[in-house]
Amino acid sequence: MQMLSFEPIAPFVIGNQSRFHITIVGAGGTGSYIVQTVARLMAHANEKGSPKIDVTLVDGDTIEAKNIGRQLFAPAEIGRNKAQSLATRFNQALGLKIQAIPTMIDQYSLPHVDRYQWHQSAALDKRPYSIVVGAVDNAEARKVIHDGLAKYVFNLWIDSGNHEHGGQVLVGNCVAPHKLKGSFALEGMVQSLPAPSLMAPSLITPPEPLPESQQLDCATAMENNRQSLLINQQMASIVGQYLHQIIFTQRLTTFETIVDMSTLTMRSTPITVSNVAQCLGVTSAFLKGINA
Repeated sequence: MQMLSFEPIAPFVIGNQSRFHITIVGAGGTGSYIVQTVARLMAHANEKGSPKIDVTLVDGDTIEAKNIGRQLFAPAEIGRNKAQSLATRFNQALGLKIQAIPTMIDQYSLPHVDRYQWHQSAALDKRPYSIVVGAVDNAEARKVIHDGLAKYVFNLWIDSGNHEHGGQVLVGNCVAPHKLKGSFALEGMVQSLPAPSLMAPSLITPPEPLPESQQLDCATAMENNRQSLLINQQMASIVGQYLHQIIFTQRLTTFETIVDMSTLTMRSTPITVSNVAQCLGVTSAFLKGINA
């Protein structure tokens, strides 16, 4: 008789954290719904009295007529900055203090985010646990997030990306493959996971440019019914669940979630040594710190 064996999950843990800073990069299709979800998490934490959550939105884009109904904006907001508009709305509605940086993320705005996090924690012995949520559709912005993780501006990266009828959410904190050696050496837990840019290197590699006639941004794709109307809300819900787990339970058991709206299916990848090894193209022995 053949016995089935199941590989144990090694939860990703962050230790005992009482203060968090969430930077949401991109406040458009998926980003605007992520802001709504995060605002609810902030209100929930405020009601409970802990943990303390600070939020910064980064987006230099302006609300256009084509965004209305597809993104979380109203006709009266046309012409306003997306990040500032969302921050104002949820601050007034829920009594929050979300900050907005009305510029695109780049090497110049990244230090601004870093300084703000230190300012928020000036009265503390240490800075807050910093989570960056990527809701952008270009490799250049993701490369800046990748660099921010490498420079320890952020402690954890949650990246959300989607195409016409599906998408993926990837979670990780380590951008250097060699630093993952031995990450599974301690039985029962792990503190390092590959960053989204290691799991999917194409995220930070600019694609070959399409002919101008074929270029579409997310809003135009949705306007032409080429992108599912509800995909952005679905992706935001998944990002919200990852944030809820990391903030309120301070542990994760999965590091990747794939969604297919055309078949209404969703699959999450458990954090096991073989799953992470397969994702990186390394051996389980490497992750366990065993020298061959």
